[in-house]
Amino acid sequence: EYIASEACPPEFWRSLGAAVQGFHDKGVYHADMNAYNLQIDGDGDLWMLDFDRGKLLPPGPWQQTTLNRLHRSLQKIVTLDPRLPFRLANWEQFLEGYFDAVRSE
Repeated sequence: EYIASEACPPEFWRSLGAAVQGFHDKGVYHADMNAYNLQIDGDGDLWMLDFDRGKLLPPGPWQQTTLNRLHRSLQKIVTLDPRLPFRLANWEQFLEGYFDAVRSE
């Protein structure tokens, strides 16, 4: 709903990537990482929902798997409604934020 309401600026996507990386850095594995389970509050902070199969894990391939799952979810949403303003450049900005946060640890 948040990304459907407006074209989000690059800073939003970078901060979202950094926030997801913050969860990953703490070992938070979300078994169903999709756009609907990421909620943005009025302050622009990220909240993850639906942790029924979540767990804490050491770093590993699961991190990339959850990123891939999120990307597929965003692509599917745009396929369902091509008017949504999510584009490849937004995903690249997300990844910039994610990997910049990794490098700044």
